[in-house]
Amino acid sequence: MNRKKVLIIIFLIAIGGAIFGFLYYSNLLKEKVKQNNPVPTPTFTPQVNNPDTWQTYNDVEYKFSIKYPLDWKKEERYMGMAVIFFSPKENDLDEFQESVNVTIEDLSWRKNKDSITLDDYAKESITSLKASLSDFKLLEGDFYVLDKNPAYKIVFSAVRNGENLKYIMIFTIRETIAYLVTYTAKENKFTDYEKIANEIIESFTPLERPTP
Repeated sequence: MNRKKVLIIIFLIAIGGAIFGFLYYSNLLKEKVKQNNPVPTPTFTPQVNNPDTWQTYNDVEYKFSIKYPLDWKKEERYMGMAVIFFSPKENDLDEFQESVNVTIEDLSWRKNKDSITLDDYAKESITSLKASLSDFKLLEGDFYVLDKNPAYKIVFSAVRNGENLKYIMIFTIRETIAYLVTYTAKENKFTDYEKIANEIIESFTPLERPTP
Protein backbone atom coordinates (compact mmCIF):
# COMPACT_ATOMS: atom_id res chain seq x y z
CA MET A 1 0.00 0.00 0.00
CA ASN A 2 1.46 3.37 -0.99
CA ARG A 3 2.06 6.30 1.34
CA LYS A 4 -0.90 8.35 0.05
CA LYS A 5 -3.38 5.54 0.69
CA VAL A 6 -1.99 4.92 4.18
CA LEU A 7 -2.37 8.59 5.11
CA ILE A 8 -5.93 8.71 3.79
CA ILE A 9 -6.83 5.67 5.90
CA ILE A 10 -5.22 7.22 9.01
CA PHE A 11 -7.16 10.45 8.60
CA LEU A 12 -10.43 8.71 7.84
CA ILE A 13 -9.95 6.86 11.13
CA ALA A 14 -9.15 10.08 12.99
CA ILE A 15 -12.20 11.94 11.70
CA GLY A 16 -14.53 9.00 11.13
CA GLY A 17 -15.08 7.69 14.65
CA ALA A 18 -17.35 10.55 15.61
CA ILE A 19 -19.48 9.90 12.53
CA PHE A 20 -19.76 6.22 13.41
CA GLY A 21 -20.76 7.27 16.90
CA PHE A 22 -23.35 9.62 15.45
CA LEU A 23 -24.90 6.86 13.31
CA TYR A 24 -24.81 4.37 16.18
CA TYR A 25 -26.37 6.67 18.75
CA SER A 26 -28.83 8.00 16.17
CA ASN A 27 -30.20 4.49 15.66
CA LEU A 28 -30.44 3.96 19.41
CA LEU A 29 -32.25 7.28 19.71
CA LYS A 30 -34.80 6.37 17.06
CA GLU A 31 -35.60 3.17 18.91
CA LYS A 32 -35.94 5.06 22.17
CA VAL A 33 -38.24 7.64 20.59
CA LYS A 34 -40.45 4.86 19.25
CA GLN A 35 -40.64 3.21 22.65
CA ASN A 36 -40.88 6.18 24.99
CA ASN A 37 -41.85 9.19 22.87
CA PRO A 38 -39.64 11.42 25.09
CA VAL A 39 -40.17 15.11 25.58
CA PRO A 40 -37.11 17.25 24.71
CA THR A 41 -35.30 18.60 27.75
CA PRO A 42 -34.24 22.27 28.09
CA THR A 43 -31.25 23.58 26.13
CA PHE A 44 -27.99 22.16 27.44
CA THR A 45 -25.07 24.47 28.21
CA PRO A 46 -21.68 22.70 28.36
CA GLN A 47 -19.88 23.34 31.62
CA VAL A 48 -16.11 23.63 31.92
CA ASN A 49 -15.02 21.17 34.58
CA ASN A 50 -12.08 21.73 36.87
CA PRO A 51 -9.17 19.95 35.09
CA ASP A 52 -7.70 19.12 38.50
CA THR A 53 -10.58 16.69 39.04
CA TRP A 54 -10.37 15.08 35.61
CA GLN A 55 -9.52 11.46 34.98
CA THR A 56 -6.10 10.66 33.50
CA TYR A 57 -5.96 8.05 30.76
CA ASN A 58 -2.59 6.31 30.41
CA ASP A 59 -1.93 4.28 27.28
CA VAL A 60 0.84 1.79 28.01
CA GLU A 61 0.94 0.38 24.49
CA TYR A 62 1.19 3.67 22.59
CA LYS A 63 3.03 5.57 25.34
CA PHE A 64 0.93 8.66 25.99
CA SER A 65 -1.37 10.10 28.62
CA ILE A 66 -4.31 12.47 28.31
CA LYS A 67 -6.89 13.89 30.72
CA TYR A 68 -10.63 14.04 30.18
CA PRO A 69 -13.74 15.17 32.13
CA LEU A 70 -15.40 12.51 34.23
CA ASP A 71 -18.72 12.96 32.44
CA TRP A 72 -17.20 12.25 29.01
CA LYS A 73 -17.44 8.64 27.81
CA LYS A 74 -14.14 6.86 27.06
CA GLU A 75 -13.83 4.18 24.36
CA GLU A 76 -10.49 2.44 23.83
CA ARG A 77 -9.31 0.98 20.48
CA TYR A 78 -12.45 2.36 18.86
CA MET A 79 -12.67 2.11 15.05
CA GLY A 80 -8.87 1.99 14.75
CA MET A 81 -8.23 4.87 17.17
CA ALA A 82 -6.12 4.54 20.29
CA VAL A 83 -8.88 6.19 22.33
CA ILE A 84 -11.86 8.51 21.87
CA PHE A 85 -13.78 10.60 24.40
CA PHE A 86 -17.44 11.45 23.72
CA SER A 87 -19.12 14.51 25.26
CA PRO A 88 -22.25 13.99 27.39
CA LYS A 89 -25.56 13.84 25.55
CA GLU A 90 -27.32 17.20 25.79
CA ASN A 91 -30.76 15.58 26.00
CA ASP A 92 -32.64 12.49 24.86
CA LEU A 93 -32.80 13.83 21.31
CA ASP A 94 -29.08 14.56 20.98
CA GLU A 95 -27.98 12.57 17.92
CA PHE A 96 -24.36 13.75 17.72
CA GLN A 97 -21.83 13.71 20.53
CA GLU A 98 -18.79 15.91 20.10
CA SER A 99 -15.52 14.08 20.66
CA VAL A 100 -11.76 14.19 21.07
CA ASN A 101 -9.70 11.24 19.88
CA VAL A 102 -6.08 10.14 19.67
CA THR A 103 -4.93 8.25 16.57
CA ILE A 104 -1.49 6.76 16.04
CA GLU A 105 0.60 6.31 12.90
CA ASP A 106 3.72 4.16 13.08
CA LEU A 107 6.32 5.70 10.76
CA SER A 108 8.96 3.02 11.28
CA TRP A 109 8.16 1.31 7.97
CA ARG A 110 9.05 4.43 6.00
CA LYS A 111 12.44 4.63 4.33
CA ASN A 112 12.79 8.26 5.47
CA LYS A 113 11.57 7.56 9.01
CA ASP A 114 14.62 9.28 10.52
CA SER A 115 14.43 12.37 8.33
CA ILE A 116 10.71 13.16 8.05
CA THR A 117 10.01 16.66 9.34
CA LEU A 118 6.89 18.06 10.93
CA ASP A 119 6.53 20.41 7.97
CA ASP A 120 6.63 17.46 5.54
CA TYR A 121 4.08 15.56 7.59
CA ALA A 122 1.80 18.61 7.78
CA LYS A 123 1.83 19.10 4.01
CA GLU A 124 1.17 15.41 3.37
CA SER A 125 -1.64 15.43 5.92
CA ILE A 126 -3.45 18.40 4.41
CA THR A 127 -3.15 16.89 0.92
CA SER A 128 -4.64 13.61 2.18
CA LEU A 129 -7.51 15.38 3.93
CA LYS A 130 -8.34 17.32 0.77
CA ALA A 131 -8.41 14.06 -1.18
CA SER A 132 -10.59 12.17 1.29
CA LEU A 133 -13.15 14.76 2.48
CA SER A 134 -16.07 16.41 0.73
CA ASP A 135 -16.11 20.23 0.81
CA PHE A 136 -12.83 20.35 2.74
CA LYS A 137 -11.93 23.90 3.80
CA LEU A 138 -8.68 24.67 5.62
CA LEU A 139 -9.45 27.49 8.06
CA GLU A 140 -6.19 27.64 10.02
CA GLY A 141 -2.79 25.98 9.84
CA ASP A 142 0.36 26.77 11.79
CA PHE A 143 3.12 25.34 13.93
CA TYR A 144 2.16 24.68 17.52
CA VAL A 145 3.62 23.45 20.80
CA LEU A 146 2.03 20.46 22.53
CA ASP A 147 3.44 19.53 25.92
CA LYS A 148 6.71 21.31 25.00
CA ASN A 149 6.95 19.23 21.82
CA PRO A 150 6.87 20.77 18.33
CA ALA A 151 3.50 20.16 16.71
CA TYR A 152 1.30 21.40 13.89
CA LYS A 153 -2.31 22.54 14.30
CA ILE A 154 -4.99 22.76 11.64
CA VAL A 155 -8.62 23.83 11.89
CA PHE A 156 -10.86 22.75 9.03
CA SER A 157 -14.44 22.06 8.05
CA ALA A 158 -15.94 19.34 5.88
CA VAL A 159 -19.19 17.55 5.13
CA ARG A 160 -19.52 13.96 6.37
CA ASN A 161 -22.68 11.90 5.97
CA GLY A 162 -24.64 15.08 5.29
CA GLU A 163 -23.39 16.80 8.46
CA ASN A 164 -21.48 20.09 8.42
CA LEU A 165 -18.57 19.38 10.75
CA LYS A 166 -15.64 21.36 12.07
CA TYR A 167 -12.37 19.96 13.39
CA ILE A 168 -9.23 20.81 15.29
CA MET A 169 -6.40 18.41 14.48
CA ILE A 170 -2.98 18.57 16.09
CA PHE A 171 -0.18 16.24 15.18
CA THR A 172 3.22 15.75 16.69
CA ILE A 173 6.01 13.27 15.99
CA ARG A 174 7.90 11.47 18.73
CA GLU A 175 10.71 9.23 17.49
CA THR A 176 8.96 7.13 14.79
CA ILE A 177 5.40 7.63 16.04
CA ALA A 178 3.00 10.31 14.78
CA TYR A 179 0.27 11.25 17.25
CA LEU A 180 -2.92 12.87 15.92
CA VAL A 181 -5.25 14.49 18.46
CA THR A 182 -8.56 15.50 16.89
CA TYR A 183 -11.61 17.42 18.11
CA THR A 184 -14.78 16.83 16.08
CA ALA A 185 -17.99 18.85 16.39
CA LYS A 186 -21.02 19.88 14.41
CA GLU A 187 -20.21 23.27 12.95
CA ASN A 188 -22.99 25.04 14.86
CA LYS A 189 -21.82 23.47 18.15
CA PHE A 190 -18.08 23.90 17.64
CA THR A 191 -17.61 26.87 19.98
CA ASP A 192 -19.79 25.31 22.70
CA TYR A 193 -17.24 22.57 23.33
CA GLU A 194 -14.10 24.25 22.02
CA LYS A 195 -12.75 25.31 25.42
CA ILE A 196 -13.16 21.87 26.98
CA ALA A 197 -11.76 20.19 23.85
CA ASN A 198 -8.70 22.43 23.89
CA GLU A 199 -8.10 21.60 27.56
CA ILE A 200 -8.28 17.89 26.77
CA ILE A 201 -5.88 18.35 23.85
CA GLU A 202 -3.48 20.45 25.94
CA SER A 203 -3.30 17.67 28.54
CA PHE A 204 -1.88 15.22 25.98
CA THR A 205 1.60 14.01 26.96
CA PRO A 206 3.80 11.56 25.04
CA LEU A 207 5.52 9.22 27.48
CA GLU A 208 9.13 8.15 27.42
CA ARG A 209 9.77 4.95 25.51
CA PRO A 210 12.18 2.39 26.98
CA THR A 211 15.64 2.33 25.46
CA PRO A 212 16.14 -0.83 23.32
